[in-house]
Amino acid sequence: TFLRYGEVLGDAISHILTMIDGVVVIGGGISGAYPLFSKSMFDELNGYYTGLNGNKYKRLIQKVYNFENDWQRKEFLSNLPTEITLPSSGKKVLYNDEKKTVVGLTKKGTSEMISLGAYYYSFSQIT
Repeated sequence: TFLRYGEVLGDAISHILTMIDGVVVIGGGISGAYPLFSKSMFDELNGYYTGLNGNKYKRLIQKVYNFENDWQRKEFLSNLPTEITLPSSGKKVLYNDEKKTVVGLTKKGTSEMISLGAYYYSFSQIT
């Protein structure tokens, strides 16, 4: 059941990541079962699908890393940018051409995050 859940979750997340450029944070009670479904989820996220023409295509352009895995976290955070020159201004900027994103678990509970959000919002309104 958890293997199938991870596969379906990976499929759903991949559709969202094609529309939104961001990271994925999994929270709530299901996050306790992360070790049971994460492998099949990442297999789906970093896997392939078969098109109507029979050809295989990568599910996502970007590589998806597991932030809960030490070596994958280090690989995701390693940033080897190259310096490029912008054509319109001649200005030099750092650019990383590797397309990547990450999936991790929330470290705080819902109540704590709502409280922190309310606190920061209130503070921003009085300053």
